[in-house]
This record gives sequence, C-alpha cells and structure tokens, in this order.
Amino acid sequence: MLALEYDPELERQAWIEEGIEQGIQQGQFAMVKNLLRAKTPIEYIIAATGWTEEEILKLANDCET
Repeated sequence: MLALEYDPELERQAWIEEGIEQGIQQGQFAMVKNLLRAKTPIEYIIAATGWTEEEILKLANDCET
C-alpha cells in the first residue's frame, strides 16, 4: 500500500508555479497582439517569440472576431 501525506507547502508552490506560467502566457499573448496591431512582419514575431506562423495567424484571426 502506498501512503501519501498532504504537504501544504508543496501545494502552495504548485499554485505559485501555475500562476507564473499563466501570467507569462498572458504576457506573450498581449505582446503578439501588440506586434500584430503594429503591423510587424510575421517573420519578426516568430523570431522574437518562438511561436509558429500557425499560432500567430490563429491569434490574429481570433482577435479579428
């Protein structure tokens, strides 16, 4: 039988890491949206973000609707 013990500090750290990850993702979305609004060439956005062209175009399409 496997005995597991609840560790509140471990849970707190997991929540913090998840929040940081979500914040980074929101910041990236905002940055790409701003670059698209500024009519930055997709090649530059790819180089700056590491996103694929498909990801950028999907976000661009989502912003238009």
